Amino acid sequence: VAADPEGTASAIWIKRDTDSSNLVVWSTRYGPGAGGGAAGPIDDMPTPAAVTTAVGMDADGNAIAMWTRPAFPGDVLWANHYTVGSGWGTAELIKSDVDTDARGARLNVGSTGDAFAIWVQEDEDAMRRDIWGIRFTDSNWGTPERIDDFDDGNTVGPDIAVDGMGVAHAVWSQWDPDFQNIWASQYTPGTGWVTPELIEPPNDDPTEDADATIPRVDVNTAGNAFVVWRQTFEDWGSIWSNHLDPGTGWLTAELIEDDGRAAKTPKVAVDEERHAHALWLHAFSTSSDWVRTNRFE
Repeated sequence: VAADPEGTASAIWIKRDTDSSNLVVWSTRYGPGAGGGAAGPIDDMPTPAAVTTAVGMDADGNAIAMWTRPAFPGDVLWANHYTVGSGWGTAELIKSDVDTDARGARLNVGSTGDAFAIWVQEDEDAMRRDIWGIRFTDSNWGTPERIDDFDDGNTVGPDIAVDGMGVAHAVWSQWDPDFQNIWASQYTPGTGWVTPELIEPPNDDPTEDADATIPRVDVNTAGNAFVVWRQTFEDWGSIWSNHLDPGTGWLTAELIEDDGRAAKTPKVAVDEERHAHALWLHAFSTSSDWVRTNRFE
C-alpha cells in the first residue's frame, strides 16, 4: 500500500483466479471522505507462477504498481500506471529479458512522479550478480541499465529513494574479497548515474568491519537522504547509518544501536524537517524481539 500527502491510498495484492488458478495482480483505491473504491485486476498477463509486488504514489495521487514474475530461466518485471481522472492503464513489460534474474526488486516514486525500480540481476558470463535499474518519467519507462560498476563481488539487497527533483539514491550490499559492504550511487536528471561509492568504509575493528547487509534508504523532497543497515559479527548485530544533504555527499558512517544483542531488519523514514526515524527489530530473548527506534535531529 502507498499513500499521498492528502491521505489517498492505493493498495495492490495477488489474487488467484478460481477458474484458471492463475495469479493476478489486483488493486483498489481509498480516498478520504470517499472510502474504498471498487477492486479490480491491473495485470493483463496472469500466470500460475509466484509473483512479488510493489506500489508507490506521487504527491498528486498518481500511482505506479510493479510486479515480478518468474519466466524460465529468469524473471520479468511488469508495471502499470494509475493517473488521477483516468485510472489504471495497460500493464507493460519493463524488464523483458527472460534469461536473467530480477531478485530483490524494489520501487520508489518521487513526489513529482519520477520513479525508479531496482533489482539484482545475474550476469551468467561473469558468474556475478549486479545491480540494475530503470527510470519512469513523463509517463514512460526508460531502458534497464546497470548501476554498480564493481566486478569483483556479488550484490544483494538493493533499495532506492527519489526526492522532489527526481534525484534518486540507490544503495546495496556488495561482496569484496572478505566482507559485504554498503555502496551507493546517485542519479541526477540530465546527467545519469554517478560512479558508485563505498559509504560503509573498512575498519580495523572486526566487529565494525564484518558483513554489512539489508541497506534501506529514504529521502525527503528537499533531497536529504538517510540510509541504515545491519552490521553483523558472528551472532551479534548492530545498526549503522549514513546520510547526505544536497551538495555535500555522503558523510561518515555512524553507529546508532549496539548493546551486544542481535539487531535486524532496519528501516528508515525522513520527514520534511530533515529528521530521520530509524526502526529495527532487536533480539530480547531466543523467542522474542523488541521493536526499537532512534531519531536523527
